Amino acid sequence: MMKLLKHNGMLLLVMIGILSLGFIGQKAPFARFWAGFSHIRWNEGRLLSYLPEAHRWKYIVIHHSATERGNAKIFDRGHRLRGFQQGLGYHFVIDNGTYGTRVGQIESGDRWYRQMEGAHCNRMGMNEEGIGICLVGNFSKGQVDPAQLESAAWLVENLQKRYGIPTSHVLRHNDVKKKETECPGKDFPWEAFLTMLP
Repeated sequence: MMKLLKHNGMLLLVMIGILSLGFIGQKAPFARFWAGFSHIRWNEGRLLSYLPEAHRWKYIVIHHSATERGNAKIFDRGHRLRGFQQGLGYHFVIDNGTYGTRVGQIESGDRWYRQMEGAHCNRMGMNEEGIGICLVGNFSKGQVDPAQLESAAWLVENLQKRYGIPTSHVLRHNDVKKKETECPGKDFPWEAFLTMLP
């Protein structure tokens, strides 16, 4: 819902509900800060205000949704149906333009806002120490949109800088030992992605 407010002689358009999710006891405050987010519009200083100080994060784990469509809200609902009591298992979702999102839009979930462990990779302590990032799409059957890849690299680079995570600790889901999966897909351009990181 939108509402116009007047402040210091200026009209402000406010999205009611997005920023208040979670503060009024509602579930699934996906995209709490970054609904409609485009990485081009953010500078590093502003981003850091959404990356709290933390010492738990040692890894970043990249996933694909293995679906052609989706967003944080859809995945949150699906994860709850699978028994994830805290909802969305990823910390971030990078959208592909479906369900009203923009290609490359980044959504953050409640697990990130509350600095909770993830529910995206239950091996080698990755839920506890790994930041889960999911790109919407099935990259065993299709290509990653360049805007998604650019957003993912930008987000990962800034997470690395903030938490001192080396590129050697940026992993595909299927890089995690004892985890048999094709995620993030056989066609995910991993080597090209790594060249985009520091």
